[in-house]
Amino acid sequence: MRYKVQLRSSYRYSTPVHFARHTLRLLPLESARQTVGSAALRIEPNPYQRNELTDFFGNRVVQIALERPHTVFGMEMSAEVDVASGVGPDPELTPPWEA
Repeated sequence: MRYKVQLRSSYRYSTPVHFARHTLRLLPLESARQTVGSAALRIEPNPYQRNELTDFFGNRVVQIALERPHTVFGMEMSAEVDVASGVGPDPELTPPWEA
């Protein structure tokens, strides 16, 4: 099944922020049952630096630096993801979330 995913998030600051660094984990990842057809991450204000990497757990990470005064920081992620049907793990064979 194909999913279209959109996420918008923004922060408003009471005083201007002159320099900021952020680590974002907003992009979908590939897996045995999930294929990413497309994914985009738009950031306002436009970052001075932007690096993309994969962390130890396989998550897509975007690290950014903002170097101009701003009172609003916004992110918009859009993606198309294909997810194959399948049987999940037997709940009796997995540890409880409280563990």
